[in-house]
Amino acid sequence: MTSSSSVLTASVVATAVWVIVLTLASIILAAAGSQDSEAQALLECGWWNGFVNNTANHCSWPGVTCNHDGSVVEIGPLYNYYYEEEIFTKMNFSAFPNLLRLDLNNQGFNGSIPPSLGHLTKLRKLSLEGNQLSGSIPSEIGKLRNLVILDLSGDFLSGEVPSTLG
Repeated sequence: MTSSSSVLTASVVATAVWVIVLTLASIILAAAGSQDSEAQALLECGWWNGFVNNTANHCSWPGVTCNHDGSVVEIGPLYNYYYEEEIFTKMNFSAFPNLLRLDLNNQGFNGSIPPSLGHLTKLRKLSLEGNQLSGSIPSEIGKLRNLVILDLSGDFLSGEVPSTLG
């Protein structure tokens, strides 16, 4: 191999390394941005007001479970606490692209089921039983193609099950 081809090979390798480094950096920054938007959505809805001492790490909050990348995969109930309707409807569900389980049974929610739950496309379990939810099941719930468990028992829902649920 000539010295000019060695320099060319080294240049190609260096360029490839920089492309890999920049790609990894953009993936890490995107994940951090997603985590920031998740934490912001949790704070803005007000569910954790009075329960959170460490606002820096939403994965350590009661009722919140994150995956190894720090993205929220489960939101569970805060026992012995009843929420107001607007807290449930204020949640920006589109901020949780990796949410697998939403388990908010017996929390005293009233009002209707937010259609924005349809943004949780990876959701496998939706449990809202034992609240005081009323109205009909929004057709947007049918967008939850990975949904395996849907529990709405003990609520005051009316109307038919949307055909989008199959």
